[in-house]
Amino acid sequence: MESWFSSVFRIKAFFQRYKQRLYGLTGTLGSENSQSFLSDLYHVQFADLPTSRKKSYFQLPSKVSFEYGDWLDLIAKESIEQARERPVLVICENVEATENIWNELIRHGVPPHRIEKYRRDGDNVEERFRQQPATVGDIIIVTNKGGRGTDIHVDSHVNSNGGMHVILSYLPENVRVEEQAFGRTARNGAAGTGQFILQVEKSIYENMYELNQYPDNQRQKKLEDLSDIILEREKIQRDNKEAARLSDLKQKSILRLEVEEELFDKFNQFKKKISKEIFEPLFTDRSEKSKEKFLEVFENILKNRWAFWLDKVKNSIDDIE
Repeated sequence: MESWFSSVFRIKAFFQRYKQRLYGLTGTLGSENSQSFLSDLYHVQFADLPTSRKKSYFQLPSKVSFEYGDWLDLIAKESIEQARERPVLVICENVEATENIWNELIRHGVPPHRIEKYRRDGDNVEERFRQQPATVGDIIIVTNKGGRGTDIHVDSHVNSNGGMHVILSYLPENVRVEEQAFGRTARNGAAGTGQFILQVEKSIYENMYELNQYPDNQRQKKLEDLSDIILEREKIQRDNKEAARLSDLKQKSILRLEVEEELFDKFNQFKKKISKEIFEPLFTDRSEKSKEKFLEVFENILKNRWAFWLDKVKNSIDDIE
C-alpha cells in the first residue's frame, strides 16, 4: 500500500518541486511527442549529446508479408542467411511468437543447439553471453521484455563481418522501444545491422497498391519493392496513435492525478489531526515503542480505507473538467 501511495500520488508532484532544476540522462527518450509531453509536464528542455564513439550501425531494407506463415518464413530465411557470417538476434512481440519462430527455424533445418530462446524478464540473456560470447551461426530469439537493456557480448571477429544482426519482427508501440530494440547491436563502437520483418494488414495495402493485378510471382516482388514505403506508413500511423494517447493523457489523466494529489494532501492533514487530537492522548501512559506501533497500525488502516474510498469515487473524479 505504501509503495502504491508513493508511486501514484507523489512522483509527479515530487519532480515538479524541482521546477527548472530537474536533470536526467537517457539513451532512448522517444519521439518528439513524448519529449513535448515531458516538457509540458515538468517544464524542461532537451539536448542531444554526442556518443563517446562513432556509431557503426547500418539499417538493412525492410521486409513485409501479408500472411502469418509467410512472415515466419521470411524471418527464418533471413536469420539463416545472416547467421552464415555473424550471430542474429530476433526480437519478438510476445512469447507465442518466440515459440513459432523457433519451430520455423527447426523446420528449415537449423540445429536446435544453435538457437537460444529467452522469453521472459527473468531469463538472464546477458549473463549467458558474457560467459560465452555469441558467434557465427548463433540465432537468439527474445521477447522485447526478455532482451530489454541487455548487452549481448559477441566474438571479437564478428565485427569484421558486420557485427550482430537484429531482426525486429513487429512494430513497437513507440519510437523509444524501437530504438531500444535496435540498440542491442552496434554497442560501444562495435559494428551492427538491423531490419524490420513485419506482417501487415493485407486488405489495406493490397487495394492501396493494386497488387491484385500482378501474377503471384510478380506480386511478391512488388511487395518487396514496397516494403520500406509500407513500413513508413505503419510508423506514421503508430506515431499518430501515440500523439493521440499523450494528448488524452495530458488532458484527462494528468488532471485526474492533480485532483488525487490534492485529495491525498487533505487526507494527510486529516490523518495528522485525528492522530494528534484523538489517538495520541490515549497512549500518554504507554511506552514510546508501544505508542509508535499502535499509530503505525492506525495509519495503515486509514490508508486502506481511504484507498477504497478513492476507488469508489473514481468515476466522479473522471467527470471533472
